[in-house]
Amino acid sequence: MTDTDQLTYFLSEKKNILVVTFVGPLVRGSAHILEKCIQELSKREATWVILNLRDVPGTVDRSVFPAFARLQKNVRDRKACLRMSALHPSLRLALDEQGLVRADETSNSLAEALSSLAVNISRAA
Repeated sequence: MTDTDQLTYFLSEKKNILVVTFVGPLVRGSAHILEKCIQELSKREATWVILNLRDVPGTVDRSVFPAFARLQKNVRDRKACLRMSALHPSLRLALDEQGLVRADETSNSLAEALSSLAVNISRAA
């Protein structure tokens, strides 16, 4: 298995916005990577969380669904605003079929997700 065959993620945080960029496939064995990400997110206090999935291919193994759902639940339980950006159409369909996509939490790109947060921030002010 090469590095490109494994899921990895990077965290980027500024003020109260946290961007989690995932790279690689959501395949069998990726669940433990998502669980590690959940642990790291639990230590953060961001009120806005973007899951950037631009570099995640469209195929997904169903064994990852529970961990992906827990990742989203972790963000929502902290009352943080969640966005998922740049989902491959096939990945979005697979997640949607499992009830793991909320239309108001998705954006076509990272830039669009950041813009939507800016709109929400200005409304809250």
